[in-house]
Amino acid sequence: MAKKKAAAKKKASSEPSASDMKNAELLKRFMTGYQKRLAEQGQPGLVAVETAAKTSLKEFKSFNHVVIDGEEMAGFAHSRFEPFLVGIRETGYPFLAELHLWNLTLSHMDVQQITYHIETRLDLTVFEMLHCTVDDGCYSLLGQAMCNNTSITTLEIGFQPISTLALKSLLLGLTRNQTLRTLKITRCQLQPDVGEIFFPYVCAVRLDVLDLTGNQLGPVGFQAIAQLLPHCQTLSKLILCDNGIEYLGGGEDRLVAAMEAFGQYLKGNSTISVVDLSQNTIGDAAGQILLGIHQARKESKLPGVKVPVGHRMGAELFAGLMAAGKSASASKGKKKGGKKKKKK
Repeated sequence: MAKKKAAAKKKASSEPSASDMKNAELLKRFMTGYQKRLAEQGQPGLVAVETAAKTSLKEFKSFNHVVIDGEEMAGFAHSRFEPFLVGIRETGYPFLAELHLWNLTLSHMDVQQITYHIETRLDLTVFEMLHCTVDDGCYSLLGQAMCNNTSITTLEIGFQPISTLALKSLLLGLTRNQTLRTLKITRCQLQPDVGEIFFPYVCAVRLDVLDLTGNQLGPVGFQAIAQLLPHCQTLSKLILCDNGIEYLGGGEDRLVAAMEAFGQYLKGNSTISVVDLSQNTIGDAAGQILLGIHQARKESKLPGVKVPVGHRMGAELFAGLMAAGKSASASKGKKKGGKKKKKK
């Protein structure tokens, strides 16, 4: 008897609900329109879109993210994104929350389709573009689209060069966006002068995470980025690992000056919890200054800050810096969790 009840319960739970059936019908309408446009334009479908849709229909689930990876975009009269994104908008399909573009060569026509969708649809929460080939105008269009977007919380661009001018046009648009919380611009060959460009942007918005991993900021860029700390009281993580922030090649004086300035700027910030300087060879002189910064925050009763660094320095100094980082993490965990009640 118990086995029969369990089998009946399992069968009932595996059957699609009324809501699932409704979502499946919406997806079918999208696919019908999508296939019709492909036929009209004489284009093949995007593999990632068709795979996601077919899987979702089979399982009576909505697809909420698409990763379009390495597909050929050139040689077509119309953008291959047009049937997909126009279909999403016309059917009102509301579930596409994440759009990931990897290893693509995007024309101006492609970028126009993508950025128009970002500007007009408020379903997307994550937009990612990695290792894509685009011209500088792409970043201006993306910035303009983000001006009016009120849904995207994470924007990630990586493994593609961005000029200082293109970055400036992107950030100009992002300054007017009030929903973005995580911005990642990683391994994009950003130069030291971009530090000054980030200052007005980060100070104008409620950013939580700024990740600039793998660029070429150096000590000068590090100091310029650090000056935003007293003016941004929402930022919790600043990630600058592998950025050439090091004393090698005659740059020790610049690095020491940058680290001293970093300590001064850090005094005015109470929200930052992580400043990631790992994979940067800061050496002993800057390391000693950083150790003093940790101690000064502790004496001032300011929250601890975890600052991972490269290991190429004196072993005792490195151990002291790592211990300071662990104690910062422990103190934050204790405050977050509060006191635990003893079991009686």
